Parts: sequence; C-alpha cells; structure tokens
Amino acid sequence: MNAFSQVGASIIFISMSLVHRLFLSVLVLVFIALPAAAQPAEEESVIEIREWLITGPVSVLVPAFSENGEADAPLLLDSGSAGEGGWLPAPGDEIRIGQDLFTWERAKGDLRIGAAEHDGGHVAWTAAYVEVDRWQKAQLVVESRSAVRLWHNGHVAASKSTVENGEANPGSLRHELELLRGKHLLLIKVARPADGVDLTLTARLEPVNPQDGTAITASTNPQRYVSMREVTDAPTPSSPALSADGDLVAVRISERGHDGLESRIEIRRTDGLGLIRTYAGGKDVTGIRWAPAGQRFTYVDRDAGRSDLWLVDLAAGTQERLLHNIERLGSHTWSPDGTFIVYSVTEEAEQSQTGVRRMEYLESRRPGFGSRSHLYRLDVASRTSHRLTSGPLSTRLLDIAPDGRRLLVSRSHIDYAERPFSRSEFALIDMASLTVDSLFAAPFAGGGQFSPDGRRLLITGGPTSFGEIGTNVPAGTVANDYDTQAYLYDLRSREAVSITRDFDPSISSAIWRGDAIYLTVTEASYERLYRYNLASETFERIETADDIVRSLDVAQNRSIGAYIGSGISSPPRAWLIDLESGASRLLADPSAEVYADVRFGESRNWTFVNERGIEIDGHVYYPPDFDESRTYPVVVYYYGGTTPVTRDYAGRYPKELWAANGYLVYVLQPSGAIGYGQDFSALHVNDWGEIVADEIIDGVTQFLEAHPYADAERVGAIGASFGGFMTMLLQTRTDLFAAAVSHAGISNIASYWGEGFWGFQYSAVATADSYPWNRPDVYVDRSPLFAADQITTPLLLLHGEADTNVPVGESLQMFTALRLLGREVEYVAVADQDHHILDHEKRVIWTNTILAWFDRWLKGEPEWWNDMF
Repeated sequence: MNAFSQVGASIIFISMSLVHRLFLSVLVLVFIALPAAAQPAEEESVIEIREWLITGPVSVLVPAFSENGEADAPLLLDSGSAGEGGWLPAPGDEIRIGQDLFTWERAKGDLRIGAAEHDGGHVAWTAAYVEVDRWQKAQLVVESRSAVRLWHNGHVAASKSTVENGEANPGSLRHELELLRGKHLLLIKVARPADGVDLTLTARLEPVNPQDGTAITASTNPQRYVSMREVTDAPTPSSPALSADGDLVAVRISERGHDGLESRIEIRRTDGLGLIRTYAGGKDVTGIRWAPAGQRFTYVDRDAGRSDLWLVDLAAGTQERLLHNIERLGSHTWSPDGTFIVYSVTEEAEQSQTGVRRMEYLESRRPGFGSRSHLYRLDVASRTSHRLTSGPLSTRLLDIAPDGRRLLVSRSHIDYAERPFSRSEFALIDMASLTVDSLFAAPFAGGGQFSPDGRRLLITGGPTSFGEIGTNVPAGTVANDYDTQAYLYDLRSREAVSITRDFDPSISSAIWRGDAIYLTVTEASYERLYRYNLASETFERIETADDIVRSLDVAQNRSIGAYIGSGISSPPRAWLIDLESGASRLLADPSAEVYADVRFGESRNWTFVNERGIEIDGHVYYPPDFDESRTYPVVVYYYGGTTPVTRDYAGRYPKELWAANGYLVYVLQPSGAIGYGQDFSALHVNDWGEIVADEIIDGVTQFLEAHPYADAERVGAIGASFGGFMTMLLQTRTDLFAAAVSHAGISNIASYWGEGFWGFQYSAVATADSYPWNRPDVYVDRSPLFAADQITTPLLLLHGEADTNVPVGESLQMFTALRLLGREVEYVAVADQDHHILDHEKRVIWTNTILAWFDRWLKGEPEWWNDMF
C-alpha cells in the first residue's frame, strides 16, 4: 500500500471476513462526477462515474453506557484508524488496521444487497481519484444516512456527524473543493452506530463557474503526476554515517507529521541492509557520530531550543545521556581513541536594553553577530567536561589529530583592508597545555583536516586562498573564489600546494582515507564522486547510482562509503558504495511508497554554442504526457550567478512540478558558473549580467528554433536571488518573454551592496575591487531599476519580508517604478520569511502563486490567479 504514514488502531474493534462480506452487501455507492466538457445547464454538468475503492468494514464497539447509538456516530468517525491522511489507495492494495489486513476493492455501478446481520457499529472507507486539466473549484455533495468524514488530498476537509433512520431523507455534506491541475484523492469515511438500515452513500461534484473545454475524470487509478504533496511531505533521508569497521550505517529520516517536520535515526547493517534499530525522541534527531571502534554512536536530540547528547552502545544494549538540556549546542566530534568528545556551545551576545546600539562593524546588524561559539572537552568515562576556548572570536573545530593531542581550529577575523574583508586564521591547539600554534591566515579558506599520519593538512578554499598557487586563469583575469580548490599543507615546512589547480570541477567536500582523498565535486550540473590518488597525483571518477552525490561518508577501516543520491525525477535515496568496484547498493528509499504511482516526464540534455564559440550546457524537463505533435508553453529557469543549477530533485524551484503542470522547462547554465573550469567561472567576476543576459536570450532563441513543439509566443522566465536580478535585467533587454517571475531579485546593485547583510562580501567576489564610486558602469548601468521604462513584460515580484540577504526594498523599488510607469506588475510579499521560503504552508502558497502567474499569462487561464488574489 502507498502511504505517507503508518496506520494504527485508535479504538477497540472487531474485524471478521464475514462482517466484511455482509457490510459490502448493504453499501450502495454512487460516485457522480463531471463531464469532459462542462455544460451551462447544471443538470448537464453533473454526470455519474460510478467507480470507487472500498475497504472495511471495521466492526467497532459502541462505547459503554451509551443511551443513544445515533449520538455516538461522531465518536465512531474518530475510530478504526489514525492514519487516513497518509493513505494513497490502489486496487488490491492491503492496509493494516490494528491487527488485521484489509484490501482495497473496486466497486462499480449500483451495489445493493440486503441489510447486514451483525449488530453494532461499523466504519468503512471509500476513495476515488478526480483529475482535472486546469485549476477550478467544485462543490462536493455527499448524501448519506451515516455519519461521514471527507479527506481531500490527505487533509480533513469536512464532516457530517448526523445519522438518519431508514425513513428519514439522507443528510448531506457540502464542501467546496479547490482542484489544482492534476489528480486529487477524495477519501470518505462512513460510520454507523448500529445495523438495521440499508446504507446509501451518493456523491457528486458540481462545478463552480465551469470553464469551456475543461476535462475532468474520475477513477480508481492512483497513477498521477507529481504534486506539492510529494515534494514537501515525502520522507527524506540525510546524513548517512558509517561505523569505523563499515558494518553498520546510520541514516537520518525526516518526515512531515501532524506537528511539522519530525526526524528519526535508522541503524542498518551494511551486509544485508537490514534495519536493526530506530531512534526517535524530540522533533529533531540529528548529529550522528560513530565512535572510532565498536558499535557505539552518539546523536543529538533537539527540542524547544535545547539539546541532549545521547550515547548508544548497540552491543551492550544501553543508551545513556551524556549532556542534558544544553542551550545552543553545536556539533561534536569523537577523539580518535574514543576517550573524549569535543563539542561546541554558542553564547549569545548581550543585547541592548535601550533599543539604541552602536553599529561598530558592517556585520553588527547580522543576526547572531556578537555571539561566540566555543569548544568544550567531554570525558566519556567520567562524564565530566571542561572548556577549551574563549575570547572575542568564535572558534570552529575542523579536526582532531590522529594521536588525539592537537585540535585543528579556525577563527574568522574582520579585515576591511582587502577583499573579502575577513580572513580565516588556522591554528593548532595542544590538548595538554591548551597553547595555540598559529599556522596561517587566508582569505576565502574553508575546511581543513589532518592527514592519516598527522603530518599534513587537507585545506579547501578559493583559488587565491594561498596567493596564486591555486589560480588557473589568463593574466589580467580575476579568479572566481567561489570555485573551491583543494590544497595540501605541510605542517613542518608550513607550505601549501594545490592539487586541483588543473582539475575543472569545484570541490564540495573532501575525506582523507589512507593513500586516497575522496572528493564530492560540482561538475557541470552534476555532483559527482572522485578519488585522488596521492602517489600518482591523479583523479579517478567513481560512478554513482544518481546524478547528484551529497553527504558522503567513508568508513575509517574499510573501503566502503555511503551517500545521499538524487537526480532529475529521482527523489533522495541513501546508497552504499564499494569504493574499489564502484558498485552502489540501495540502502534506504523511504519515499518509495509515496512515489510508487507517480509518473514523471522525460528529461533531455540540450546545449547551444554562444557567440564566443563556447558550448553552453542545459537540460529540458518534459511534461509526463508529452506529445511532439502539440505545442507547449515554456518556462525558462536559470541562476546566472556563480553556481550551476544542478540536477537534484525538486528543491525550492521544483522543475518536475512545473513540467507536471504542462510546461516545457528549459534550464541553462550561462557563463560564470563553477564546475566548468576556472576560465569559465572567472567570467562571473565583474560581469553582473552583461554576458549572461545575452547568453540567455541567445540560448532561448536557439531553443525555440530547435524545438517546434515549444510555443515561442508563450515563454516565461523565472530566477531567484541573482537569478531574480537576471529576470529583471532580461526584461529591460528583450520582449522575448510573455511573463516573468523574480524571487528575491536585485534591482539596484548599489543598494544591495550596501544594505544586504552579506552584499558587500558577495560583491568582494562578484565585483572584485569594484565599487559604486569607481564602476558606475556596473552599479548603475547594469541595475535593472535604471532601465525600468524598458520593461513591458508582465512581471511578478516575490519576496520574503524578513529577507536579510537581498533586502525587500530591491523588489519594492522595481514595483514602485513599474506601477508609476503603468506596466503590468504584481508584488507578493511573504511575511516572516527570509531569503528562502521555509514555512510549509507559506511555501505551498508561494509555489502556487508562481504556477498561477504562469497559467494566467502563458495558458490564458487567469482564474486561479484571480481566486488567489
């Protein structure tokens, strides 16, 4: 059975096959739905489609001391199961309710066979799938003498709690449904407190303002296209962690429950992949760390802003709490010998009580600035801890030396003398004396770890982290320091060498094991796995099961790895990989049931050659029902900033969902993105859309010419953040698009540079050594606001009102300009959301807003937009 959650009994019940047969003999089900094309007359717009799925009955004991069975019917609606909201019924599927299995059976036509003989209450369920090809509203009318409850797409929509006797007219439940394009599950629960009456249940859909040409069907077929329900609610694996010997692996599973996201940890064997234990506590269970030997691991249980650190010994069967009720507990790391743990705690800065404060630094207005994170040592045997660091700067633990005697740490120093206006200090702390040995200070530096012999460090950072040794660009060209490189730093000579200078992919993560370094990298639109052989100084790509590899872990004492993989139309899954053979085995696919009946469209790569003779990468998402003889509206998606749009599944801008709504989705990777080599990524520096805008216009023009089924009159553009800037800039330069969407876009580069919390530091790379006073050609001439009068395309501006990265004024300025110019523009603000829309309900509305805008302008279907706003 397909389900989002497990089903459990909520009341004492009796279940017998005889009762099942007898109950079905009295249940009359008529499912009335709509015609393929709605007619003006109401009686013609409602047509029977007599097809349902049925399961049950569960025979329920009426509560003791009941004096009026009919009055107890509302109580029975809460009985029988606790998981209806997660059901996705299919014919023949079995469902467990309590201790018994029930089967979903098809019911067609009018079923009427005498009254049931069994006394007492019953509950049963009926379900049908309704599919529409465009947004609309319809009134669902359910008539029944029983009490009924309706679920629409997993959410309780309405209930009728009255029960009528056999001589009274059936009562009715009326509920208006909003039907987005796609397939909808209607689940109805029927409950009766006693036998003696023939049961009838009829249902019909009555369109509200029916639209000509709308196709509406109903069936018992659960096959469907992807919807927001799958994108946001499906269980998701993350953070795989391997025990040192590689025999066990822990995977974190997060899932949306009734009270929001919840998580658990599953422990599995790597040989047979069997699940041996599950750990759950508060709403957020995370931070899995295996001890360096044995079957012990630690994890963090976070709830209501406080955290506990737990130690689990699988061999001994024990679980102990090492730290309790710690506020702002950070990450933790086991020592190589397993005798101690180093963890971090953040101390909040003292807040002004007057509401008046001095902004001493540019960073002073950032959330959490002034708070300091410091390190502590926890002795595992004695359960005692003591503080390791203090001072005015946060200390970040990077690694513990193999002999356990030194910590590799970093601290960030503000430095306005040169870009990026901060420098990372790397240092060693002696665990015995807590003395500090400062190693180096570098711009654009990030991670670090010890070599297995403790003599060298593996450092990741930008091409200029160690001067010019990591750069590979022509003379006079500024390297893009977001194009992450890897370096080896010798602790004795205090010198660094680059190992990736001639390696085009950008480094995402690195793990040093023995004589090899395992790297996950951004390579074009892929996230791939490579092995760097230290002896031969060569890179070898290791094939993986999915296009995107994230959260890699490698066992300490065995050549085995674990990772989270995803791809176009492939939701995240956890994999094990043999690092010698490259063979991957599926470890956990928690959303498999959810997606079992979901159909995706095809995806194809498509590239073009720009005017400089460079091939520009891209790929296309096709609607699931794609027919090459038809024409389709097109949505063009891009970022245009320093990173490519990777092929991972869905995300905040779910291209699969747009395709499922009938759009061709073209994604392109303009010049300046990392993952294509330093020459390519350097084109981002000091460009701010000059190259990228021309490439997008050129690419879309070539795409439309090469694909006759792409409707050149119905093309939409969408981007976010830097991509939102690109959306606005494009509309000042072309009338190619029929509609455009900018989420959190930048309209005035100079105001973003000064007002955005990170604006001046992002510009330290994007506009290296360029400022409003020396480069008005960038800060003014390439700011869309100053060419707003050139925009004629209908433009939707979206912005989180609490955005600290790109301030909300960037959308407000453009909105003001276009309204005064009398242009077609809308501005939708999302309250209490920052740069990303994370609140679940607001995210759904925000996503629907984008689709409704495109439906309005690219399909000529304004009804959804008009209903929303």
